[in-house]
Amino acid sequence: MKGIAILLPLGLVVALGALLRRRGLLPREVVPCLTGLLYWVALPALLLRTAASAGAEALGHPAFFLGVNLPFLAVPLLAWGIARWAHRGNRPRQAFSAFASIRANNVYLGLPAVTLAMGEPGVRALSAYLAAGLVGYNVASLAWAELVRTGRLDLPTLGRALGRLARNPLILSTLGGLACAAAGLERFPAPLDLPLKILGDTASGLALLSLGASLEFRALGRAVRSTLPDSLVKLLLHPALAWLCLLPFGLPRELVAASVLVSAMPHAVNCFIVAQEMDLDAPYAADAVLGSTLLSALSFPLWLAVLGLG
Repeated sequence: MKGIAILLPLGLVVALGALLRRRGLLPREVVPCLTGLLYWVALPALLLRTAASAGAEALGHPAFFLGVNLPFLAVPLLAWGIARWAHRGNRPRQAFSAFASIRANNVYLGLPAVTLAMGEPGVRALSAYLAAGLVGYNVASLAWAELVRTGRLDLPTLGRALGRLARNPLILSTLGGLACAAAGLERFPAPLDLPLKILGDTASGLALLSLGASLEFRALGRAVRSTLPDSLVKLLLHPALAWLCLLPFGLPRELVAASVLVSAMPHAVNCFIVAQEMDLDAPYAADAVLGSTLLSALSFPLWLAVLGLG
C-alpha cells in the first residue's frame, strides 16, 4: 500500500508535466529551460547542502565507497553479456545496454521517490550515495560504452568526457559539500543555509514536471516489449547487485536502503542525449527510457517491500 501511496503522487506530477506540454502551457522549447534550472540551480543547492550535512557519514564509512562503486564495474559486464544475445550483431545497441545498465534516473525520479519513502534521512543518505558514486558512475558508464562500441578505449574521447565531468555542477556541488563536511562545516550559517534550502526544495517538483514534459508517450507497447531485457537489467539486476555489494559492510540501514532504491530507478532521461552524441542507437535509447520508466511502476513497490519500506 505504501508503494502506491508513493507512486501515485509521483505519477500525477509526471502526468501534469505531460499534460502541460500537450496543452501548450509547457512548450517543448521551454523544457530545456526547466531542466537547466534544475541542473544548474536547484540540484546543486540541494546537493551542496545535504552533502555537507551527510558527508561526514559517507566519509566515516570508507567501505561505503567500495560498495557503491563495485556494481558500476560488474553490472555493465553482465548487461553486455545479455545484450550480445538480445541484440545479436548490433554493436551500438549492445554498447547502449552496457552504458545504460547503471545510469539510473537519480534526479527526476530517484530524489522524489527516496524523499517520499524515507523522508529527510533518505535525502541525506541519497546525498551520501551521490557523493560516493557520482564520479565513478559517470566514468564507468562512458568507458563501458566506448569499450563495447569500438572494442577499445579511445583515450581522447574518454578524456573529453572526463573534461565535461569536471565542469558538471552536480559533481562540483557534491564535492564542495564533501569538502565542507571534511572541514567540519556540516551546517551553513543561516543567511546562506535558508536560500540553499528554498532552492533545493524546488528540485523534486521541477524534476517530475521536466520528466513528464520530456518523455514521448507514443507506442508504449512497442517501447516496453522491444527494450524488456535492458529494463529487467536496470530495474532488477542493478539494484540486486548493489544490495549484495553493500550488505557485507554492516552499513547503516538508511545508507543501504537509499542506495538500493536509487539503483532501482529506470534509465536516466539523459541516456538518450548521450546515445545521440556517442552513436549508441538513439531511437532505441528513447524507447528504453520510456519502457523502463513504465515498468518501474511494478518494480519499485517490490523493492520497497524487500527493503522493509513498503
